[in-house]
Amino acid sequence: MKKAITELTTMGERLAYSGYFFGQNIFYVLIGTFLMMYYTDALGISAIAVGTLFFIARVWDAINDPIMGIIVDKAKMKGGKFKPWVNIGILTMPISTFLVFLQIEGSMSTKIFYAYFTYIIWDMMYTMSDVPIYALSTVITKDSNDRVKVIAIGRVMAFLGTLAATVATIPIVQRFGWTKGVLVLCIIGMLTMIPVRFLTHERVKDQAAESPSLTVIFQSILKNKYLLIFNLALIICSITNTLMPSLTYFVKYNLGNEGLISVVTLVAMIPSLFVPLFLPRLVKALGKKTLFLSSIVFFVFTSILSYFAGYQNFIVVLLFTALRGIGYCIPIQLTGMFTVDCVEYGAYQIGHRTEGITFSVQTFTAKMTSALSGAVTSFLLAYYGYQANEVQTEQTLNGLFRMFTIIPIIGYIIMFIIILFFYKLKESDVEQMMEKTVR
Repeated sequence: MKKAITELTTMGERLAYSGYFFGQNIFYVLIGTFLMMYYTDALGISAIAVGTLFFIARVWDAINDPIMGIIVDKAKMKGGKFKPWVNIGILTMPISTFLVFLQIEGSMSTKIFYAYFTYIIWDMMYTMSDVPIYALSTVITKDSNDRVKVIAIGRVMAFLGTLAATVATIPIVQRFGWTKGVLVLCIIGMLTMIPVRFLTHERVKDQAAESPSLTVIFQSILKNKYLLIFNLALIICSITNTLMPSLTYFVKYNLGNEGLISVVTLVAMIPSLFVPLFLPRLVKALGKKTLFLSSIVFFVFTSILSYFAGYQNFIVVLLFTALRGIGYCIPIQLTGMFTVDCVEYGAYQIGHRTEGITFSVQTFTAKMTSALSGAVTSFLLAYYGYQANEVQTEQTLNGLFRMFTIIPIIGYIIMFIIILFFYKLKESDVEQMMEKTVR
């Protein structure tokens, strides 16, 4: 006789679910933080070519992500609505990440072609992994407080995965080279993702028995105004969010010590370890929107102070990097929670739960924001006269410092205005909607 599954998630289930994020974030950091430097400094690809690659990949994402969301919503696979896709991601994410960093011999044209091919494949595999794992949080429990706990623990493990990859990548690459070093990290990431296959359960069922039609699926996006408003704000913010993409260049050239990259990045990410521990209480006390907006104000304020403080004193750099990290990490931690609310709003509006297409919008936004910030950083590197592995001019150094400190606040201010005036979905509204849409 099978053991009865409780209505709420167990601690083992939460840890297994969050372990997937640990591994997935290792892969995401390798691509989002180190790929640009790998392309420019290891392969010798120009900054303009890298920026163009990131931009073109996003054009494909505009097609790829919604398609994946539709497939997830309509497919009826054995083992659940989302679990089968999550299980596939356990293999496809590490393999595709390894292939991106597999150094091949050949002309520069050959290397650029291989970069395009493997990066776009990785993009598709990330969508296949990211959409179902976030959507899984909506069906493993229907209790809103339990969902917050599940996602909060997931964000802690996501941070730990980010931290592990950030701190370990440069030392491992210096010892083994890019290809072998990335292989080691890919194996570690895959091992942490495996438990979710065996320990998680889908509990929440859609009241609508039939699979939603394509018309209903697209309506779930077009009629979900809060989903569109929230993700539009994130995308606009990313256009000037050059903080993390420029960090490695700022440390290597402005601070003059590549070995400090892990230290500075670690300091920037330390808040991401502690914030999720208090996130459920903060959300309960302030609400998601107020907490989101407050973190933006804090980030803008500390970024301005950091710019005027300069970077001559390394301790001061670390201090403001840590403070900025608080305001930087909270919106990221809250993103999944906002999307979960938008799932319920969409279900209430159209009478169908379309988690797949809804979370595909989040995945598209995550990749779009990463690519836009990376592409803009690449173009700004070229604008400021950056030359790989050379002594940089004063103009370039000043440009790198602006990219690390003051330029990102432009997008954050615009995002603040959008969320403040146009996003009006409250937690109490979501609770009432769930009473009518889940069983």
